[in-house]
Amino acid sequence: MVYLSALAYADNVAKKIPRATEVASFRLVRQVTKPCEGNAKCSGFVAVSHTERAIAVAFRGSEHFNQIKVQALKILTVPKVRFQAGGKVQKYFNDAFVLIWNDLKNYVYREIRRYRNYKVWVTGHSLGGAIASLSSTVLLYERRTPKNNLFLYTFGQPRVGDYKYALQHDRLVPISFRVNHYRDLVVHLPTCKTLLPGTPCIAYTGGPYHHGKEIYYGNAVMTKTSSYKKCQGLPHNEDLGCSNNPSVWSKCFTSGFKNCINDHLYYFGVNVGNWWKN
Repeated sequence: MVYLSALAYADNVAKKIPRATEVASFRLVRQVTKPCEGNAKCSGFVAVSHTERAIAVAFRGSEHFNQIKVQALKILTVPKVRFQAGGKVQKYFNDAFVLIWNDLKNYVYREIRRYRNYKVWVTGHSLGGAIASLSSTVLLYERRTPKNNLFLYTFGQPRVGDYKYALQHDRLVPISFRVNHYRDLVVHLPTCKTLLPGTPCIAYTGGPYHHGKEIYYGNAVMTKTSSYKKCQGLPHNEDLGCSNNPSVWSKCFTSGFKNCINDHLYYFGVNVGNWWKN
């Protein structure tokens, strides 16, 4: 899945697919790319693999640090908006979702109807993970495919909405995994309660809250064979024994800021935003 998330950063996915053995079995159906805030482009695509018997829906993440800063500013200053499937979500993420999804969804629906026995893989990194979260929720809210047929994998995903959205997502999307790499700073944005590292997230405040299920890789060097933890501790979906551990991300505010950014950029040894260039 990480290679599909990485592929979403390419401007011309159709030309890149044959050059990458990891995704070479896929055939591009449609790619949608549009300008979004932060002097960047938002993008997503749908592709089909008859080898994998899968329909892939992948979304581009934040292209550069300036876009991340714009996201952070918007998240802090703009109120959440109601989401069609339930709860409230960050307006910046919802705007990006609507921008891409409105032009992409009919192609996704068509492929699902055409290949009813194929799995639906939804994925994205960073901002792309947030859009993937919203897309998967809508797909199952609208009953476009059975719940056991859709698989959501995100990498370095920020908090998308409030606790009500998290509950609704968990109810609708049972096969949902948020993969987090050690000190990745973006997974803590927007902050759920205060700016104090390690402060437990509180569900009933209406603040940002993660949905499930966190898969935590607690090593600076992350490979396919690295050990990981399925985070099932408290608070629910905000386990203080995983990426929320104060001993992990408090260093982002002292001497380890660069490492925290690098851990966001690299997943399974892949520079997600630049992989397609190679």
